[in-house]
Amino acid sequence: MYEPFFDEGVRWQRYAAAAAVILMVAGLVFLYLWLNSKVIILRRDLSTLSFEIQDLEKEVLSLEYRVSKIFSPERLEEKAREFGMVPLSEDHIIRLQVDVEGDRD
Repeated sequence: MYEPFFDEGVRWQRYAAAAAVILMVAGLVFLYLWLNSKVIILRRDLSTLSFEIQDLEKEVLSLEYRVSKIFSPERLEEKAREFGMVPLSEDHIIRLQVDVEGDRD
């Protein structure tokens, strides 16, 4: 009569152990691939944000230049003349004299 080399219980234990090992390896491969895809996505996002930061820095420099040009003394004097303002002369200045009384002990 036929006698199995391994007991039936041992055979199923080996199948279960092999299936567990295969599932763990498959899980680790999936985790590895998933993490790599996340890293690739994060690197792409970082690159995009880096280019956006560079563009914003250029825009800030451009705006700072425009502000400095608009508020330069020459430009302010030009605008003041356009509005009819003239330089102040001594005869336009009224000096007030204020007497302050009080104890200074």
